[in-house]
Amino acid sequence: MSLLRKYWSHPLTKGIEIDSPETISIHRQIILSKPIMRAVYRGWYRQFIPSVKATEHLRLPMIEIGCGASHLEMYVPDVIKTDVVPHSNIDQVVDATKLPFADRSIRAIFVLNALHHFDYPEKFLAEARRCLAKGGRLVITEPSGSSLQQFMIKKFHPHEFYDGTAKGWHNVVDGRLSSANNALPWIIFERDRAKLESEFPELKILEIKHHTVLMYFASGGLSYRTFLPFIFLPLLQAIDWLARPFKALGTEMTVVIEKQ
Repeated sequence: MSLLRKYWSHPLTKGIEIDSPETISIHRQIILSKPIMRAVYRGWYRQFIPSVKATEHLRLPMIEIGCGASHLEMYVPDVIKTDVVPHSNIDQVVDATKLPFADRSIRAIFVLNALHHFDYPEKFLAEARRCLAKGGRLVITEPSGSSLQQFMIKKFHPHEFYDGTAKGWHNVVDGRLSSANNALPWIIFERDRAKLESEFPELKILEIKHHTVLMYFASGGLSYRTFLPFIFLPLLQAIDWLARPFKALGTEMTVVIEKQ
């Protein structure tokens, strides 16, 4: 893996401290500069659109939690982008476990690959339950816990880990991005689903959809140069489409939750 990082590491990531807020603008540059990665994010953001349409009648704000280098505003123009640290890509600094919004005042909450970085995801779920209006949606796209995703994390992601044996939901992290447990979303929404439904009966899971087979890793992610040229994008998209019935191949999952 050291040879892979040596010859394929993205030049913009050289010497940066992964937990520094300064990485956010660099990550945004990387995302927008890679055609395959832009296609990945486009697919992820499109997972949010049905919930945008389903909650139009509420006429309340929509927020993104832990936006980081997000460009969700290109697909959901009215979204309020929030993060736990100040940087140039947000509208508001927000602690996910202490949301500064009134009860039942939010139409939709979107989370993209941020939940597994939270120290106390249970506190965030409690806050989401409090802030969402009846009929509001919480949509979360996170690592899926599939066999392929576990393999990719262990082989290609030096800053995070996978531990599906963790007993609780508490996440012991050392920094803003580093040392997060990628198994946490699978633990909460699949392994411990009965616990989730018991503790948060108002948060009804409408759908759990597994997706994204090879496209993200072919893009090189945020750490590497693109491994395949753009001409392979139709092939990668075809693989993703054909793999839809095979849950074990999807490296991401989107959980759609409605406040009852």
